[in-house]
Amino acid sequence: AAPDREVGPGEAVRIMTGAPMPDGADAVVMVEDSDRVGDDRVLLTRAVDAGAALRRAGDDVRIGDRIFDEGTVVRPSVEAVLASVNAEVVQVYRRPRVAVLSTGDELVDDGSALSPGEIRESNKTMLASLLAEVGCDVVDLGVVRDDEVELERVLRSAAAECDAIVSSGGVSMGDYDVVKAVLGRIADMSWMQIAIKPAKPFAFGRLDGVPIFGLPGNPVSSLVSFELLARPALRRMLGHARLTRRSLVALADADLARQPDGKVHFMRVTGDFGDDGRYHVRPVSAQGSHQLAATALADAMAVVPDGAGISAGSDVAVLLLHGDA
Repeated sequence: AAPDREVGPGEAVRIMTGAPMPDGADAVVMVEDSDRVGDDRVLLTRAVDAGAALRRAGDDVRIGDRIFDEGTVVRPSVEAVLASVNAEVVQVYRRPRVAVLSTGDELVDDGSALSPGEIRESNKTMLASLLAEVGCDVVDLGVVRDDEVELERVLRSAAAECDAIVSSGGVSMGDYDVVKAVLGRIADMSWMQIAIKPAKPFAFGRLDGVPIFGLPGNPVSSLVSFELLARPALRRMLGHARLTRRSLVALADADLARQPDGKVHFMRVTGDFGDDGRYHVRPVSAQGSHQLAATALADAMAVVPDGAGISAGSDVAVLLLHGDA
């Protein structure tokens, strides 16, 4: 409640935390630093300067301030600030609807027993979760068999209903693949070989104006390709100001060995902060593009330039795989 009397020289009045300041008062003392003396006197047990413990109008936000810029993520604390300035409605970017699919007669996703030549579907499962983590509304198109007519139907339907399409498999340099055959015919595609390892093959294009990200079929390659190439583009669609994962300079606690091959290697590592304040990393147990179980435990990717690798005790740039951006 607002005080109903003015405070004069040598006077004090008791108020509650957050109450308006009484007229004439210029400082606040915590009740813990005072003793009551009789019915009408108070003894202060510590000195206090004018202005102590006051929260003045405009301390946080003033009229005319730009509070948030475009690209700010509306986290709970941001919501609280918006509520505090009575901004009940704000403009935001719509979550893009992104279709995800895997292709191939060899993929099994119904839990049934595997026949010779068949494997469990895993890439679509992983990519759907990565898309949700980015903030997309995921449209799971399942596994599409190696049938050109069916694949074209699925892709055209996705382009009509979604803002982007992410597919896994069929982007390597093989002579014939159903994905490549169909997209090469109905979409404006670029088929690339990028000087990185893993994730060398990559495809990007548009079908009826809708962007398509063609990721490689090897699971680790699919993950790395998504992180480096698809995720930043999707974050741009979501309106983010920062597109890439957070990076930092870490300390290698073990050798990050490799052979020269003209490519930049993105080695999967586990890491944590040491007592020295540095982020220390170690390679996961296996670095093959098919060895997803080891990569699943990684916290970051170490950027290892072409050459013989990075020795233990050396600095290495890493991209964090978890947390914001």
